[in-house]
Amino acid sequence: LIDVKDSSGVITFDIKDPILKEESIIENRIRDIDYVIDYFHKKNIYVIGRIAVFQDPGAVKKFPERAIKNKKTNLAWKDSKGLSWIDAGNKEQWKYAEDVASYVYSIGFDEVNFDYIRFPSDGILRDMYLPNSEGKNKVEIVNSFFSYIGNAMKEKNIPTSADIFGQTTSDDSGMGIGQTIQAALRSFDYVSPMSYPSHYVKDYNGIKNPDASPYQTIHFSYRDAMTRIDKMAKEDATIETKIGTTTSLVIDDIKYKSQKDLYIKKLRPFLQDFSLHVVYGKKEILDQIRGIEEYGIDSYLFWNSASRYTKEAYTN
Repeated sequence: LIDVKDSSGVITFDIKDPILKEESIIENRIRDIDYVIDYFHKKNIYVIGRIAVFQDPGAVKKFPERAIKNKKTNLAWKDSKGLSWIDAGNKEQWKYAEDVASYVYSIGFDEVNFDYIRFPSDGILRDMYLPNSEGKNKVEIVNSFFSYIGNAMKEKNIPTSADIFGQTTSDDSGMGIGQTIQAALRSFDYVSPMSYPSHYVKDYNGIKNPDASPYQTIHFSYRDAMTRIDKMAKEDATIETKIGTTTSLVIDDIKYKSQKDLYIKKLRPFLQDFSLHVVYGKKEILDQIRGIEEYGIDSYLFWNSASRYTKEAYTN
């Protein structure tokens, strides 16, 4: 998983498309991206290009009209880290994300990953003014982006994945950021809830300290995901039948099972290989894997911001 466009809005290697180059901020951190992709492919490694979409200070500098504004100053609003964001309802940014993704795939990446596909979650949120989304339903805005980018990529046969909050497996509200796991599963080929036990609130599902209980935390999180998937599959498989003058709704069992299996296969959780409040090692990593595999989820990603992984956890 390689940063193509990181959370600062910078594209990390030189690009040859003159129009896209004009719209982008580029820092040539990866000097020869073709060599890097070829190197990994020769080792039979699947290469994913990550694009941070709406957390984009670079685009805010180039296109300030796309930014979330501060109500008090009318300047770009900034989160608790001092980073500025694009309004998720800005359709120029949607098209820009599509163009970056198309370019990334054209140079050899195997899949495009979309991150920060939401409204901000921290900072002084009451000071935000959303030029494109003010007064609108955030879930509907984000759902519309999911549908737009998912359809655009499908038309070009580009495999996609989406990073979403881990709590979306249990929370349907949108949590103020606009994300639901249902919309992500309907739009992308793979969906990665960032299910880090250290990021769950105290007493989540009755677990006093989720970070110290990785198996239980993941078990309950994906139990909730299965409930949502089951409901989605039933909705997809419900058909209208007529017997005489009576109309009734029934579930097509074959379609129901097929849809349910498809949604489960789309899940590719981000799990935790870092220590925040509790030291994580081989046991904690294997506990998380056990927590998803019991639901038939056979793909996963592990995250460590410094790329220092617990090697012994990944060997047979």
